[in-house]
Parts: sequence; structure tokens; C-alpha cells
Amino acid sequence: MTIPEGTRVYTKTAIDHSGDILILEIGSNGGWENDYKTLILQYDAMIQEFGCKYYIVVGDTDDPGTSIGDLSQGETDANGNYIGTGDTSWEAALRLAYGDHFINMRTYLIENGLKDTGIMPTKDDLENYKRGNISKKLRSDWTHLNCMGYYSKGKGIYLKGVELGYWS
Repeated sequence: MTIPEGTRVYTKTAIDHSGDILILEIGSNGGWENDYKTLILQYDAMIQEFGCKYYIVVGDTDDPGTSIGDLSQGETDANGNYIGTGDTSWEAALRLAYGDHFINMRTYLIENGLKDTGIMPTKDDLENYKRGNISKKLRSDWTHLNCMGYYSKGKGIYLKGVELGYWS
């Protein structure tokens, strides 16, 4: 099947669940030309299209300086300090745009990922945290999580939903 460029595509699930709680994580693969305003407009379009007043915007899980979605990010801030558990520029833009609806998933996984999964952090993990990097014990490769990482990510999203009053 060939679909002409610019055609709106609606999946059955999207139609059946219109108005439900929307959980979005986009941008890791690019498509917004390193322009946060464009990325936020993409999020806004999805939220508006599906008429959701209940939504969670999930931050990227790439380590600072490794995302192909945001080539302008480095692992240090403007002063040369490691990002650590602070917001990258990308995360700060999403936090500003979405407030309490935003969860910085990279930071959540740094602070809670190993604890959520019962894994003890090593000295290497603690050093990587200072740089803003998620434990390699939660990853399957440079960008994707493994089952432990996805478990913790799911828990973080669940807890954000509890915080927002979406479920108990």
C-alpha cells in the first residue's frame, strides 16, 4: 500500500482510545531539525488531535551527547559541567512546555532504575550518573533499554500518572 505524503493516517486503536490518557515519547529519531519549537509543535498537534486533557510527555532516554534526535546536545552544559541529573536543553524545553505533565525519564532512570529492579549500583554507575548517563545495566545498546530498563521506565510512567491523579 502506498500512502501519499501528507495524508492523515488514523489507526483503529487511536480512534477506539481517543480521549484516553495519552503517553508520548517522540524526537529521538529526529524529524524536528534540532528546533525545540518544532518538536513541541509536534507534541501539541498530537495532544490536540486526540483531544486529550490527560497526557504524559516522556523525556528521551539517550545519554547527553548521544542522541541522533538532538545533535546540538553535549554531555556538558554551557559552563563545561557535566549535565548529571539536571535537565539538558531538550529536557528543559519539554519541562517548560508541559510542566507537571513532563517526566524526565533519563533522570528518573538514573535516580531510580537500579533501585526499581533490585540491582546494586557499582562505582562505574555512580561515575556515569555524574555525567548524566543511565546505567549500562538498564540498556541493551547505546539507545535502547533492556527488560530491566523498560520495567523501570514503565514504573516511572505509572508513578507520574499517580502524581497527576490519572490512576491510583
